[in-house]
Amino acid sequence: MRTSFVYINTSINEGMCLAMLEAMTLGIPVLARRNTGNTSIIKHRKTGFIFDTPDEAAQCLVELDSCNELRHELIQQAE
Repeated sequence: MRTSFVYINTSINEGMCLAMLEAMTLGIPVLARRNTGNTSIIKHRKTGFIFDTPDEAAQCLVELDSCNELRHELIQQAE
């Protein structure tokens, strides 16, 4: 997981995702589908990205890939 560019959580119903917390601890930016568990951990565009649709997830990935400054900011805020 340490060498991952991003962690994506697509779960619709998952509560407290330990793998997502691990990714954040390792300094890996997180993209997570909007659900109660994910939104209690991730603050959109502050500690990661929250998305509702696959198209929104793709837009987040493009933005993350094209902006290193944003990527580093998300990593710092998530630690």
